[in-house]
Amino acid sequence: MTFDTSVAICTYNGEKYIREQLETIKKQSKFVDEVIICDDCSTDNTYNIINEYISENNLQNTWNLHKNVTNIGYKKNFHNAIDLCTKKYIFLCDQDDLWETDKIAQMSSYMEINPEVNLLASNYTILDSGNNSEYRVQNTNFVNDGYVKKVLFDEKWAYIKRIGCTYCIRKQFYDNIKQYWNDEYPHDAILWRFANIHNSLAILQSPMLKYRRHSNNVSGKKQKNLSERLSVIEYYIEFFLFFKKYTYEIGDIQKSDIINRGLNFLYLREKLLKNHSILLWLKLFFYQKHYSSYLSWFADLYYCVK
Repeated sequence: MTFDTSVAICTYNGEKYIREQLETIKKQSKFVDEVIICDDCSTDNTYNIINEYISENNLQNTWNLHKNVTNIGYKKNFHNAIDLCTKKYIFLCDQDDLWETDKIAQMSSYMEINPEVNLLASNYTILDSGNNSEYRVQNTNFVNDGYVKKVLFDEKWAYIKRIGCTYCIRKQFYDNIKQYWNDEYPHDAILWRFANIHNSLAILQSPMLKYRRHSNNVSGKKQKNLSERLSVIEYYIEFFLFFKKYTYEIGDIQKSDIINRGLNFLYLREKLLKNHSILLWLKLFFYQKHYSSYLSWFADLYYCVK
């Protein structure tokens, strides 16, 4: 069985690991029809390494390397890379991970027989590159039973539960939502939430890549102070306001109501952290379903009294 697949890779100063990542893409058990690589004006040897790799392996007909005129940042760079992809299924790829050999085969097979799924994410293991432990693989707390779990829309709909480099998306889905794209937001946040809104989001509960964790990762940054916590809440408010309007326009009143209650939750959190009122924190007890975890409620208390 053959599938129509693209891989979108964004690179920036990734000379240390990029060749290893490219190898895992080339060695997929199912041939990749198209690889789009967008380099964001790397100042190291990344671009030359990729160019040499393509030439050495005679991949010029299917692998396309683009170099941005100016540095545009990873958010816009991923947008551009996805936009250049032409195949039915688009796999998103970072510059420094390691893909399992059957990642393309397993995920595209599922998408092919489940046309209602627009975004299929996967589990992953962690490749720790700190403390001279470059190849130490760490397991996550994911359930790795090999099944696919549909992600249902609920009060936690906006929390991104898998990183973008695990995604396979349907090109038609991207074409339908790209008019709403905003380069101020990470690509995985936009894609995950639109797929969730349209009941077309699922997770393959098998690790399909080794995610390399190091100091330059753009994902997984922790909030270090009250100002950063408030900034994150304001970010969520913007998203909720947009999707409240969007769900109303498409006639999904039930989702619009859930989003509206989520807005009330966010406004209350914002007020709590600005006014430092324990009473407001107690009121948030009735919004437990909207927190990403029970511990987040107590974290709000910490920042309230700090």
